[in-house]
Amino acid sequence: MIETYRAEVVLVTVPLGVLQENIIVFDPQLLPEDKQSVFENFGFGNKTKVKFIGFYSLWIKKKLIYVVLSFDKIFWDPNPTLFAHVNASTSSRGELFLFWCFTKLPVLIVLIAGETANIVEYATDDVIIDRTLIVLRNIFGSV
Repeated sequence: MIETYRAEVVLVTVPLGVLQENIIVFDPQLLPEDKQSVFENFGFGNKTKVKFIGFYSLWIKKKLIYVVLSFDKIFWDPNPTLFAHVNASTSSRGELFLFWCFTKLPVLIVLIAGETANIVEYATDDVIIDRTLIVLRNIFGSV
């Protein structure tokens, strides 16, 4: 049975292999043609973990951790789709350094990479959320 869903934006949290095998079909295509070949040859290995924690979700893909945060209002500039934060110390440079805003909804996707991702992988959800909110407060003031 084929099901069709229509949306302005979609956040896909399925294994990369599912997307590479075209088990899910996107119309229009998920990526522009010039990026599709890179996507098809890209691999994260088999480590995928999705947890839903209230309005937050977290998924880990081989040394990269993505945190999805939903807020009751937008407190950042909704026009740019990407903003960055660089930590002062080199050991924490990959901690919560890249934020994506894909919609006009109050949702951010946050990237954690490098050595920090190795540490955060074993942290509790509350620690990850609290640390993310601290970084956002440092950038924007009250959150």
